[in-house]
Amino acid sequence: MPALGSIARVLLVAVLVYALAMVARTQLIEPDAVGRLCTAASAPSWCALRQALVMGFVHNVYGWLSVGAALLAAVTGWRGLAWPGLVAGVVGGVLYRFDPAGAGVLLAALLLARGAHPRVQNGQRESGAR
Repeated sequence: MPALGSIARVLLVAVLVYALAMVARTQLIEPDAVGRLCTAASAPSWCALRQALVMGFVHNVYGWLSVGAALLAAVTGWRGLAWPGLVAGVVGGVLYRFDPAGAGVLLAALLLARGAHPRVQNGQRESGAR
């Protein structure tokens, strides 16, 4: 059974990313006033961040980045790649693009939570259990 610390860390990161993505969605992307401000000729410099976020969900960058990073982490065994997969998947889910972000975040979360297990070789745990 995975260590509770690994699962808690995954959940904590997912909740924090969710909260930040919701702030971006409700404060930068959805308000009509912000959209009008950012399309004006004298738009503030932070509108570039808004535009990047919008283009990310228009082209489904977050979802495909999530799936790609999680699959690469699964194939290579490098768990560090699952973290960007988790983050991008949560952002993709919050920013209107649920597919494939849902698949990416699920695979990434499973890989990260599983990290506490000892490696399995030849069907047996390394601890010598037979």
